[in-house]
This record gives sequence, C-alpha cells and structure tokens, in this order.
Amino acid sequence: MFGDTVRRVLEALEAARAAGDAARVVEAAHAAKGTGMMMGAVPFAEICGQVEEAARAGDLATARALRASR
Repeated sequence: MFGDTVRRVLEALEAARAAGDAARVVEAAHAAKGTGMMMGAVPFAEICGQVEEAARAGDLATARALRASR
C-alpha cells in the first residue's frame, strides 16, 4: 500500500516538474512528505520537504536533483 501510494505521488511530482509547474510540484512534494511521515519513512519525508522548499522558491532544477537522489 505505501509503495503504491508513494509511486503515484512521485509520478504526479515528476509530471508537475516536467511541465514546469512549481505550484503542483509543491503540492505533490507536500503530499509525499506527509505520506512519508505517517509511515515513518523520515529520510524520504525529509527529501520531499527539501523538494517542496526548492519548488516554493521556483527552483525546479534543485527539486529535480533532490528527487533523483531518492
């Protein structure tokens, strides 16, 4: 269940990033962060939080690099 949820959220995150839609990247990263925290996947949630912050700043290149680091 967690794997399927994460996969869907990460697909949404990548689609938003590919479209250059920082607002959607923020939303997807925030959702992924919450899912990770609820499941105790703290390192995953921390990376998602960094992606969220980068996207809020309009830095989709950093958001992509952080996403690739997973």
